[in-house]
Amino acid sequence: MPSIVNTGNELAAVCKRLAELGMANANGGNVSIRLAEGRYLATPTGMCLRDVSAADLVTVDATGTKVDGPGEPTMEVKSHLSLYQQRPDLNAVIHCHPPAALTWALAGKLPPLEAYCEGYFLVGKVELIEPYQTPPELPTVIKSKTENTNGFLLVNHGLMMAGSDLRTALLRVEDYELLCRAALDAEAIGGAKPIDPSKLAWLAELHGKTFPR
Repeated sequence: MPSIVNTGNELAAVCKRLAELGMANANGGNVSIRLAEGRYLATPTGMCLRDVSAADLVTVDATGTKVDGPGEPTMEVKSHLSLYQQRPDLNAVIHCHPPAALTWALAGKLPPLEAYCEGYFLVGKVELIEPYQTPPELPTVIKSKTENTNGFLLVNHGLMMAGSDLRTALLRVEDYELLCRAALDAEAIGGAKPIDPSKLAWLAELHGKTFPR
């Protein structure tokens, strides 16, 4: 297990990358990683992701109670914990507000992931959570929807994506946002064309071999 210093620096770098990509507006969004022995490292509440450094991060236990760090954990960390507790194969969670994904979330619709081969392979299953859930309500809803699910499009809110590590979680966010933008453009020329179901089955099998649980 890497040291908290090393993982903290990586987490802070991902926060800055999200801001650079325009996926973390104002002080919106939060990121966390799983540590050892029931501990988790998360971004603090009320802080712009572009400004987060390793020294700002907060360590919490499995209940979301602060263990260490200068600030307070975001109330949304309990949604991350709900996902971690149901999926031991996932070690990083990103919640952010990418513009195109947010457009689909505001409309209460999922983009056609089955029309984009790279996204279907890399991102995997994404669930739509509707209607809008407040931060105290969201962990319970997520807990009921985590089987084989790597991400959630939160109606009237944004995107939550997870991975075996921060790199995978970030790649999934980037690829899903690409799909969301392309699907919006495709609507203007007749809509996205879905991949044949037999080919989707092959991609799903490949996803399972590449990202085993």
